[in-house]
Amino acid sequence: MVLYQANPTVSFEYIAELETYWTKRPYYVVCKPTTEIPTGNLSNIETEWHHGVPVENVRDYQESLSFEREGFIVLEHASSVGTRFHTKSMNNDLKEITEFLRTTVRAEKMRLNRTTRAHHTKEGGLRRIARYLTDEEKIQFLSSDYQCRTYNMWKPLIKVIEDNALAICNPASVDV
Repeated sequence: MVLYQANPTVSFEYIAELETYWTKRPYYVVCKPTTEIPTGNLSNIETEWHHGVPVENVRDYQESLSFEREGFIVLEHASSVGTRFHTKSMNNDLKEITEFLRTTVRAEKMRLNRTTRAHHTKEGGLRRIARYLTDEEKIQFLSSDYQCRTYNMWKPLIKVIEDNALAICNPASVDV
């Protein structure tokens, strides 16, 4: 078993860049198991594989990452709830992680928003943030005197991730 590879490469499955997605968003229907299986087209997603994509272990230099330069940081937090995901302890776990993050980044205000999807444009992110603010807070926090950030928190469902590990793309590493 190889635990560390000097110059690792991986394969990524991306949503194909199709012209139809400019007018119709890609979708994939996920639902709870029921006695009835949904009918119809559950996805319009077409994918393509990219092989030999070079990757780096961000843990090797996470201390040098900054929001201002890379646009992301990586923090590690040992939850008192443990590594397993349990519905009963989820609220306590989320509160603990939110407090850890608020303290670490010294946020004046922080609001937890449970979602499994957190990608958006700058404008969409500001609209999402504005949903949780009073009119007075919008004037205060959405002014140029404050920085608004959206944080993604990720917790594995199992102790050791062997497949489909979390990948973060540094925007500075992409040629557009």
